[in-house]
Amino acid sequence: KRIWKTFISLSVRQRVYRSYAPLPAGGLPALADGLVYYSTNRGAIIAADKMTGVPKWIRRYERKPGNRPAISLGPDEGLNSWLLNAPLVAGGKIFVTPQDSDFLQCFDSITGRQLWEANRGQNTYLLGYRDGRVFLSGNQISYLDADNGKLVNRTVRLDGTPAGLGLVGTRLVHCPGSGRLHRSFVGNGKLGHARSWDRGMGPGNLMHVGKLFIVAGT
Repeated sequence: KRIWKTFISLSVRQRVYRSYAPLPAGGLPALADGLVYYSTNRGAIIAADKMTGVPKWIRRYERKPGNRPAISLGPDEGLNSWLLNAPLVAGGKIFVTPQDSDFLQCFDSITGRQLWEANRGQNTYLLGYRDGRVFLSGNQISYLDADNGKLVNRTVRLDGTPAGLGLVGTRLVHCPGSGRLHRSFVGNGKLGHARSWDRGMGPGNLMHVGKLFIVAGT
């Protein structure tokens, strides 16, 4: 039984490989504090009431030149845009990585007021939040101050290429690479021991369940 539906954005047709296909608006939603947060990847962020679907606020952001959505489906597509990241809600803020923007956007999660934006650089993944910092990854793991978007720490360049969505633990940031699982310390940004992938296991997105790491790859 459908409870509600809300118009978000028009889809567009764009060349993908050898044919044109309609591309869905937006990506993954996030739910927090009774609101559903959604990035259209078409120049706007929306927060809607989870029970009714009525928008509480809609905010626009600056798009890439040409106002065309940049499509990057996975690590093999290169580092030309953000990959598909769900909005991150933490500390009274929402952090969003629209694929038609070269910036990490930060808004007040309740009012929608834009607080700051930070250039993407070579980052592709939004990893998580811990102790007042936001963690991004690409060829490096970057630590940003959640209050102003300023760079706090950055690891040395990681071996290989980014190969999946990592996660932030209590002590370590885990970042999948094409050859190894990289780890850095939450407190100081220094790299910890990197683990090679076991035979028969490739890199992929990480999930932490209890004492287990689940790797979802191909």
